[in-house]
Amino acid sequence: MATREERCVKRLIQVATRPKTELEEKNQEVALWSLKSNAQQHNKVLAICKAELKRDPSSRKLLSVVEEARRR
Repeated sequence: MATREERCVKRLIQVATRPKTELEEKNQEVALWSLKSNAQQHNKVLAICKAELKRDPSSRKLLSVVEEARRR
């Protein structure tokens, strides 16, 4: 995600918000960690997350965590 490409961030959001199997739940944890980490380091990642929050309010919990991580 070093490129901070919007499609990469959106893919992580997708993975992090829809777990179904045990493996997908593990993938969700990793995606969430990656989003938190990158949102802390890159304003563009945070901006993409905020835009996704406006577009899809159902992912509010996930993106609120990302925004909280960015404030630190």
